[in-house]
Amino acid sequence: MCGIVGILAFSDGREPREDGEIDPIDRLFYFDIASWLVEDLLLKKDKMGMSASIEARVPYLDQDVVAFALRLPVALKVRGLKGKRVFRRLLRNRLPEEILKRPKVGFAVPLEAWFSGELATVLHATLTERDAFLAPFVSRDEMSAMCARQRAGRPVALELLSLLVLELWGRIFLRGEAPDQLADALTRSTADARPAS
Repeated sequence: MCGIVGILAFSDGREPREDGEIDPIDRLFYFDIASWLVEDLLLKKDKMGMSASIEARVPYLDQDVVAFALRLPVALKVRGLKGKRVFRRLLRNRLPEEILKRPKVGFAVPLEAWFSGELATVLHATLTERDAFLAPFVSRDEMSAMCARQRAGRPVALELLSLLVLELWGRIFLRGEAPDQLADALTRSTADARPAS
């Protein structure tokens, strides 16, 4: 278990509310840290860092910083939908206003761009092959139509990703196709689909 989670036991001397309960916002913080942060975000950070031989750090997750932040009253953490109030006030004389007021920006995978651009041909070819794993379950015409909708700017990228993952999973784990050969075939298809420079 992550060291941060140990801080979250709420045994830090904080006064409970009048009804004896921990504030629901603090409960949500706990849930977010104990689940999404530990099980998703930090895991991804570790994998991405290790894949690039980088020892990635997360300085705001220092135990003292986290313990301090968790002890703050809810009113200093969040107001309406605006979070990080103390942090923003601390930096207001050091950062430009447009940065302090900017909304959060995630690190989403650019599926829309990929499936409408350089991977569109490979995606279509993989999902509409006559012997595709999904062929008995989803018609080739429907797969083609979904790929066309994506290319036309009517996003269905998450659905296409689900179908692609299921297709590749079925080929590897149910049909026994070798992952290396499948990856090579997809790589060649991607290279063939790129316009000549």
